Amino acid sequence: MSRRIIHLDAGHGGHDPGAVANGRREKDITLEIARAAGHHLREFGADARLTRNSDVFIPVTERAQIANRAGADYLTSIHLNASPNAAGHGVEVWIRPNASRFVADTAAMMCNEISRRFGLRNRGVRHTTGFGILNTARIGAMLLEVCFIDHAGDMAIYDRNRAAIARCVAEVHATRFGLSRTSKATPNPPAASTAPNLSAPAATQTFVQWMQANGMDSSFANRARLARQHGIMNYTGTAEQNMRLWNLLRAGQGGSTPASARQFFPAPANRNLGLVDSLNAIRVDSGMAHRGRIARANGIAHYAGTAAQNTKLLNLLRQGRLARP
Repeated sequence: MSRRIIHLDAGHGGHDPGAVANGRREKDITLEIARAAGHHLREFGADARLTRNSDVFIPVTERAQIANRAGADYLTSIHLNASPNAAGHGVEVWIRPNASRFVADTAAMMCNEISRRFGLRNRGVRHTTGFGILNTARIGAMLLEVCFIDHAGDMAIYDRNRAAIARCVAEVHATRFGLSRTSKATPNPPAASTAPNLSAPAATQTFVQWMQANGMDSSFANRARLARQHGIMNYTGTAEQNMRLWNLLRAGQGGSTPASARQFFPAPANRNLGLVDSLNAIRVDSGMAHRGRIARANGIAHYAGTAAQNTKLLNLLRQGRLARP
């Protein structure tokens, strides 16, 4: 089967800086996100392409035509928002009013995941006929406004999570198109045959909090995987889907391993290697996306590949206590 072609469009460029605030230009940040997200999408086996990969100006309608001519499966135009008096904040996604259900659900998932993972206000999916790139695209398309460049709180969140936000953009696309990591990693040993002894939820717990309390990976990617395993197709994280999945997991059908039954990676023989080389040495996928999943399974919620985070993971690995995701 041919690879999925996903076009990422870094908004603005060249003589068009986009929104500008506090010495920062939208065109620079959108290119940063598109490049990193494209890299992660290729790790999922997608044919990820950028409408621009440098500081050049491309007319809006030509950006869509580039994706049209490529026969792309999807086009996401990446932007940062701005508002009068720096009053606006949060993430939003724009689509056409006549967008397909697939596009609408993808837009909703993108908005929900970025908001949930990073604490940005969820401004929701919005409809417009006023964006040339959406009007010209003959394929599924959306315009993502990651956050507000002129809002100090939004930009502080972005700066703390820039690598993770780009990874999130890639993971949502991968989930919607059913892509899996291309990896030569050693497969996980089978989980214990006994169904997990899952606790009853506290009255005020959310589904995600309940998963975390029971030692489960609560990331969106894992919830989508569990949903597919239990016949919940096109998972977008709605309240109805979460409740259905929650009930299945509590009934002993979860397929997840509780903390008491976790499997761990073997410690590498050479203790002088860094994290990436150590993972390679034990034939485990060392790509950024997979390291992010390993990090979440070991209590690091927003992995960005920092030296401190890698050192923590490496120490656990050397001790034989690095849990498999």
